[in-house]
Amino acid sequence: MLLNWKKEYSVNVKEIDAQHKKLIEMINELYEIINNKNENLQKEFTRVVGELEEYKNYHFSTEEKYFHQFNYENTEDHIAKHIAFGKKIEEFKEHLSNPNENYPQICFDLLDYLEDWFFAHLIGDDKKYTKTFNENGLF
Repeated sequence: MLLNWKKEYSVNVKEIDAQHKKLIEMINELYEIINNKNENLQKEFTRVVGELEEYKNYHFSTEEKYFHQFNYENTEDHIAKHIAFGKKIEEFKEHLSNPNENYPQICFDLLDYLEDWFFAHLIGDDKKYTKTFNENGLF
């Protein structure tokens, strides 16, 4: 296991914390796939990227719904970061069509990106909306 949920990761919104915990699960799953030197690495990578795409859609739409509902002041900047994440996932998805891809390396690159994203975005960006969300009754 690479990451464990810690109380300090909480944005004090149960729904969003649960979604962030799901991202940790996906990061840990990818870590296990890499460490186990899974023979079906391309298949597993494809599945994980698909799950990340689904996650991106429901998680970002949840946050963005509340941004608009509560007139969150950093909405545009935050959404721009969501868009950048989506583009990065698309880049990883493009590797799926290349049968000669170095899947151990690309899986490691994805893991590295997700871990960096988790800490930079959650600690650096998501924590900023806690006050606004809580002031509007969302816990």
